[in-house]
Amino acid sequence: MKKNLFLSLTAILFVAIISLTSCVKYVTSTPYVINDSITATVSGYAIAPLDLSNSTDEYAPAGTKIYVKVSLDEYNPDAPSDQYKVYTATVGSNGEYTFTIPSTSKGVNFTIFGEDFRTSQVQFDGTTQDDVIFISYQYNGFVVEDQHFYQDINYTD
Repeated sequence: MKKNLFLSLTAILFVAIISLTSCVKYVTSTPYVINDSITATVSGYAIAPLDLSNSTDEYAPAGTKIYVKVSLDEYNPDAPSDQYKVYTATVGSNGEYTFTIPSTSKGVNFTIFGEDFRTSQVQFDGTTQDDVIFISYQYNGFVVEDQHFYQDINYTD
């Protein structure tokens, strides 16, 4: 009986040692801190051909969102290059948008683009076509701390 108890305890101890040494270790990611005290400004106008009967483009509708996307490795070289911080601004009634984004003394690269939108469009003959989809171009930029980067966002239908 004592022999069976000894063997059972030995087996349990062996299993416990094996299971404790073969645990999967989970690594938690470290948050990447972005210094918000160093900033730059990105601004411009969102422009779309809403009225084809004249030779000038109009502003995108107020409330249209514009995005600036910055890779986290622009702020911290140890950050993965496939992770991004996205900043959002809204087009005003005058077509203008403005961002204040974190930068560095060496500068950051970014991509800027607008959200797609649907609205009516006046055609060359003066008639109106409803539910036209407008898609923005994407632009790449570079901005250094305290610098102002200006970029109009153009849309096409």
